[in-house]
Amino acid sequence: MGMLSGFHEVGRRVGKDFLVVGFDDIEDAAHTYPGLSSVHCNIARIGIEAATTVVEWVENGRIPPPETRMPVRLCIHQSSGRQTQGL
Repeated sequence: MGMLSGFHEVGRRVGKDFLVVGFDDIEDAAHTYPGLSSVHCNIARIGIEAATTVVEWVENGRIPPPETRMPVRLCIHQSSGRQTQGL
């Protein structure tokens, strides 16, 4: 979000001159202008899965896999060049 402000200060158009994508799709991203494209991941689910894995390992000796993947999705908005109707 700081980059959006910085580009505005120097007269650059985010979504046209520069494309910007954030990570984690925090709530504040929905309140920026232009809208900030972001990678969304379910942080709460990641925390629950991590805690469950550690408890299973410590209490039951269940060794976790070397890698765990969680789904993510790209939320595309104007900062990455998407045009919104009416703009």
